[in-house]
Amino acid sequence: MKRTLIVGVMLLVASTAFAQSGNGVKNFGGEVGLGYINKGAYVTGSLGYRFVPGLYTGLGTGVEFTNDWVHNSVNDKSTVLVPVYAQVKYSFLKGDIKPFVDVKLGLISDLSDHGTGKFIWPSIGVSYKQFGASLGYEWWDSAYSNDNMRYNNQFISFGVSYSF
Repeated sequence: MKRTLIVGVMLLVASTAFAQSGNGVKNFGGEVGLGYINKGAYVTGSLGYRFVPGLYTGLGTGVEFTNDWVHNSVNDKSTVLVPVYAQVKYSFLKGDIKPFVDVKLGLISDLSDHGTGKFIWPSIGVSYKQFGASLGYEWWDSAYSNDNMRYNNQFISFGVSYSF
């Protein structure tokens, strides 16, 4: 166990040390975010790769807590959603202040009512150094095990993020 821990720490340190390319762009990185989404909150995280300056691609997951969505033609009081997604984020400018577009696309699971579906979450924002703020629109389509209907929901989101 001790050997496994030491090897793991060594690999983490080595990957961090070699994550810088010759042009100053970190190749491996990640992003964590949190924010407001339709009378609730979300937390997301992704790990990915920067192919060229300004372009980040990654895989991520998160948790969303919301109190405003429709299932079975009634407004349910609350639900817990878990998205698993691929992310593409592009920053337009170099420097400390950069506008960006971000798209998350993947699968979403409703842990409260046992539903699954697909979602897309485009957003726009601006980042200052490693911190960002964004405004987004999340749409998801889901099916539930307790009925034969499909439901789609749309949420507006506002969030902050930290990139590393």
